[in-house]
Amino acid sequence: MKSIFCISQSWSGPEKLLALDELIDSCEPTQVKHMMQVIEPQFQRDFISLLPKELALYVLSFLDPKDLLQAAQTCRYWRILAEDNLLWREKCREEGIDEPLHIKRRKVIKPGFIHSPWKSAYIRQHRIDTNWRRGELKSPKVLKGHDDHVITCLQFCGNRIVSGSDDNTLKVWSAVTGKVNQIYLLHFQ
Repeated sequence: MKSIFCISQSWSGPEKLLALDELIDSCEPTQVKHMMQVIEPQFQRDFISLLPKELALYVLSFLDPKDLLQAAQTCRYWRILAEDNLLWREKCREEGIDEPLHIKRRKVIKPGFIHSPWKSAYIRQHRIDTNWRRGELKSPKVLKGHDDHVITCLQFCGNRIVSGSDDNTLKVWSAVTGKVNQIYLLHFQ
């Protein structure tokens, strides 16, 4: 076996390929399967993680946003890269999305993960566009109960809404059903 290996070291590239073709043709299917199992991991290397961060981001910049979101699910490092604010700013620029209104500080989601406001702006705009194209907008619920009186205060608490009106009533609504659960009549002296 060693003599074959020593001889093959002196072969040219095309000669090695020809020898491999001959070797594979002479093997049983189980032996070919074994060769595949040995060779395949050599092609499954995470080359992105081996690159400097700037170069890895440059490579990822060629992905569509949908593919970028998928890449973020690959591993922890790819998620950090795919959350890069400058990367998403460029994706927003390509789509004509203006600067997010609420760019303040970038929130830390978990240690090592920083939230990208530009990514949020992109996803928000994508949802809006999708809703417009599909026309799947839910009509808002109208809560009627204070008749023609002016609502003077409104408070949201979980699945409840509390409204107060100049008719001297407080009403507690179910935010789920839109129905009044309780009415309080206020008396002023």
